[in-house]
Amino acid sequence: MLKIPVQLEQLIGVKTHKVNEVVPAESPDLADLAWIPDLQLRAGDILFLIEYKAKASSEAIGAAIQHIRSFKAESEHENSLPLLVVPYMWNVGQHLCKEAGVSWMDLSGNAWIWERGFRISVLGRPNVYKSKGSPTNLFAPKSSRVVRVLLESYPHEIMQKDLPSLIGLGKGYISRILSRLAGGFFIEKDENGAISVPDPNLLLETWRESYVFEKHTIRKGHMAGRSSQDVLLSLSRALAHRNIPHAATGLASAWLHTHFAGFRISTVFLAAFPPEPEWGEIGIRWEERGGNVWLVQPNDEAVFRGCTEIDSVPCVTPLQTYLDLRGHPERSEEATEEIRNRMLNWSIR
Repeated sequence: MLKIPVQLEQLIGVKTHKVNEVVPAESPDLADLAWIPDLQLRAGDILFLIEYKAKASSEAIGAAIQHIRSFKAESEHENSLPLLVVPYMWNVGQHLCKEAGVSWMDLSGNAWIWERGFRISVLGRPNVYKSKGSPTNLFAPKSSRVVRVLLESYPHEIMQKDLPSLIGLGKGYISRILSRLAGGFFIEKDENGAISVPDPNLLLETWRESYVFEKHTIRKGHMAGRSSQDVLLSLSRALAHRNIPHAATGLASAWLHTHFAGFRISTVFLAAFPPEPEWGEIGIRWEERGGNVWLVQPNDEAVFRGCTEIDSVPCVTPLQTYLDLRGHPERSEEATEEIRNRMLNWSIR
């Protein structure tokens, strides 16, 4: 906390001084708010209201965003500027704050302050707190099963007692994940154990920023065909003939769901790779560059949850497609936007 005034002064070029009152006299409208800043610094006419998080984990950033959003919605004080401060802001947090319009600064020298006349963007400075390591991933493969069910069920509530049978994890493990999600204000839970998601967009984007497609086992190759659709259908039939559970994802899945943004690469999740000699029978020649087929063994079977058949090809859900598109080239950005707008366009209750 002692480094915050110095770091802020270096960024804005203005001397700051600490405001001792919990709520400054000229801002009586702050008195009834649930959020109390950890530190208040005045710089000229601007009052910086500091929310400090010692760790930049997903839940910590999510909680800070909710605090600051609520403050902005309730307060009419024109010269206040809420500022989230962490030791080091990881890419996930940077993205979430920018999407939410929340200004931030880290003690490693990075910042994004884009309001109240400030236009400050300092990115790329190294983490000087490396000994603390990267934040624990709340959206690791197994823990994200909880998130998947909550988002797929939105806007309906889910009972905590039903989660073990829905996702195949123990009650204790699930309880710990829910506690972390609640700590980040990603979920709300009532006394009966009913769980709801107040902002599915924030939860989805936090998950997506943490999701790394390359952590699956990926093999790339080439398969002959008259068109991309023909390749995908032939591949699916060959896998089905060998009784290998599979489902299209990425650009191929986006096209199947929306028929928007044509694809060249057919990406398919499969439960297990067939023996090596069978790939030749299927018609796949392995090549890392220029291939039109990506075969992917997932790091968690939950990617197959909710699969449906479209145009005779098993296909992952729009939610899984949206996550996986982040690891794809070509027209993936267009396909991502189309899936998001047409199939994951939630309005907050």
